[in-house]
Amino acid sequence: MQERIIEIIEYIVSEISKPSGVQPPDFKSLSRVLLEKGYTEKEIRKAIQWVKTHYHGGGVKQTEAPKALPRAYRFLSREERKIFTPEAYGYLLQLQMLGVLTPLLVEEILEQSFLVGMGEVDFPLIRKIVAQVLMGKDAQNLETDAVIFPGNDKIN
Repeated sequence: MQERIIEIIEYIVSEISKPSGVQPPDFKSLSRVLLEKGYTEKEIRKAIQWVKTHYHGGGVKQTEAPKALPRAYRFLSREERKIFTPEAYGYLLQLQMLGVLTPLLVEEILEQSFLVGMGEVDFPLIRKIVAQVLMGKDAQNLETDAVIFPGNDKIN
C-alpha cells in the first residue's frame, strides 16, 4: 500500500508542478482521475495529506506566482552508485527533481539502503525504501506494509 501512495504522490506533484498560473491545486479533480486509475479513496487521501504537509514546491502553499528557487540535489558518488542499478538511481534523481525528496531525505534513504545490505539495490527495493522513509517508518523491516506515523503511536 505504501508504494501505491508514493505513486499517487508522484502523480500529484508532477501535476501541480506544471505551470498553470497562480491557482491552488485542484485536489478534487486529481482525486477523480486517480480513482479512475484504480486507486482507493484511502490511498488518495493519505497521499494528498502527505503533499499538503510535506511538499512545499510547485506552489502548493504559495499565494503568488511561483518563483524559480535554486534547489540542492544530492548526487551519488562513484562508490555509492556501485550498489544502485541505473533505474534505482534514476528514480532517486526523479524524485529530487520533482521536489519530493530533499538532500537530507536522500541521505536517509542511502543509509537505509546500506543497512539492508542485500548487495545491489534495484528499482523495486528502492521504491520500498523510499515509501517507508517518506511514510515515517524504519526501512529495516521491508516485509510489511504497515505504516507507523511518528508521534501517533500509543503504548497501552
